[in-house]
Amino acid sequence: MNVRVKPVRWQGSDEAIRAVQVAFDVEETVLEAVRKAAFEQHVSTSDQIRQGAGPGDHVQAQAPAPDGLAQWGGL
Repeated sequence: MNVRVKPVRWQGSDEAIRAVQVAFDVEETVLEAVRKAAFEQHVSTSDQIRQGAGPGDHVQAQAPAPDGLAQWGGL
């Protein structure tokens, strides 16, 4: 087995690389659990996430009224 030595400027990134890998692993585990729960409850993944967030934990996106655009855009 041929072990290569990393350049000095790369040696400090080992901890950051491990942290990123852990984050991806956790994300994958959480998404799998959400998908499984959604399947079991016969809802979409998005609906399952909304249920998990609970009421009031999200803001509904809303387009501004046309007259509101004039005041912000200088029209």
